[in-house]
Amino acid sequence: MIRQLGLPTWFGSLSSADTNWKDLLRILGKLNDGKEYTDNELEEMDWNQKSKLVQKDPVTCSRYFDYRVQQFMNLVLKSDHDPIGKLTDFFYRVEFQQRGSPHIHILIWIENAPVYESDSNEDVVAFIDKYVSCSLLENDTSLVNLQVHKHSKNMQKKRSPNLSFLVSPFHL
Repeated sequence: MIRQLGLPTWFGSLSSADTNWKDLLRILGKLNDGKEYTDNELEEMDWNQKSKLVQKDPVTCSRYFDYRVQQFMNLVLKSDHDPIGKLTDFFYRVEFQQRGSPHIHILIWIENAPVYESDSNEDVVAFIDKYVSCSLLENDTSLVNLQVHKHSKNMQKKRSPNLSFLVSPFHL
């Protein structure tokens, strides 16, 4: 695709929040425990209990994640609202984390997007600024929980970044 379309405009990752999705946990409770969990029961479950519920049924969890990805693609990225520009093409790959939860990495091509290193830096910056912003209210610490991540051992080797896995063995 990159050979034909050029470099993608955007790269993104979407991870499954399967232990936080109450709808999924309710479905899993019905299918695997024969129990209809209430909001209170789900809120009182600790992470280990939710994780065990998820691990009992990886097929349902994967299908639910796929459904949510399809909804995101159709209702957000492919919508007439063009939240990151008019979508012309995309490619994503589903991977599974060590604990079994799916996530995707997605490449997105946008119509009339400036091309890095071909168009002016000003055009590229203006395009990015049009669609990307960042803010965090100091008092809303619950949002920090949505962006917590850890680096794998491959990312750090003797305190210096090891980025060798970013080099493609394929010449495009």
